[in-house]
Amino acid sequence: MIKINDRFSMKRDLYCWILLEYKPTAEKPRKSFHANFEQIAYTILNRMAGDCETLEEMATLYKSAELIITTQLEEHIEPRSKS
Repeated sequence: MIKINDRFSMKRDLYCWILLEYKPTAEKPRKSFHANFEQIAYTILNRMAGDCETLEEMATLYKSAELIITTQLEEHIEPRSKS
C-alpha cells in the first residue's frame, strides 16, 4: 500500500491500480480501479478540485500538483549510485 496523503492511498494488484479514498464520514474507503498511474493522478486531482471554492484555488491546485507528486516521489526514492 502506498499512502499518498491522509485522504488517498493506492496499491497495485495483478490487473490494475486501486485507489482508496478515505473520508471521515465513511465506514469503508471508496475504491476505484485504474489501468495506469496517470489515471490515478487525474482522479485524485479531479476529486480534490471538487473541494475548491474558487477558481483561484483550483488553479493553484493544478499548478502545484506536479510539484507535490514529484516531491513525494523523491522523498521515497533513493538516488542511484553512479558506477
